[in-house]
Amino acid sequence: MALRRLGKARGQKLKRLSRVKALGCTRKFDQFGDWHYFGMLGHVIKSFITWNWHDEDLAERYWYNSGR
Repeated sequence: MALRRLGKARGQKLKRLSRVKALGCTRKFDQFGDWHYFGMLGHVIKSFITWNWHDEDLAERYWYNSGR
């Protein structure tokens, strides 16, 4: 979403390349298991309700400080 906003400010469009395949990493799934994603769903729902998509603290904890 941030990339889309930046492009819009510059007068550019964001386009998905249809022939390029995206690969996902299962590192967090392997580390935390199935039930972890139900907890993350609560944060997504909260973001939809409050329109707060800038939860840097949550992102920092999830991606960089989890399990340390």
